Amino acid sequence: IANAYPHIRLFTVGQGTNTPGAQMRDLQTIEQNWSVAANSTIAGGGGFGYFSSVCWFFGRRLSNYLKESTGATIPLGLVSNNWGGTTVEQWSPDSAYAVCNRTQGNNGLYNAMIVPYTVGPFTIKGFTWYQGA
Repeated sequence: IANAYPHIRLFTVGQGTNTPGAQMRDLQTIEQNWSVAANSTIAGGGGFGYFSSVCWFFGRRLSNYLKESTGATIPLGLVSNNWGGTTVEQWSPDSAYAVCNRTQGNNGLYNAMIVPYTVGPFTIKGFTWYQGA
């Protein structure tokens, strides 16, 4: 079914960088470069491999909604940026700790995997956060 959505592009951030205390300007690890959505770029070995299933289903639904409401096929770029078994604190900026009146914690994943989107060369129109259980 992914083959029917060539206007969707996928990008998967790697899980090799965690930098507590130092913010990165660029992503240091990439699992999957920008790829056209297709059965082979989403699924691996008969199931989901490279790309987040939650992110894919959200993007597919958004694509369908945009097509129905505008009559046009809108290009979408989906970024899968996740690391299983991590806490939300690791993904939070220093300012979030200050608002909660807490001492800064280990926010190395925020520094390595979120900050590059705030200083990088491309525009992000929106984020969807999914914190699985």
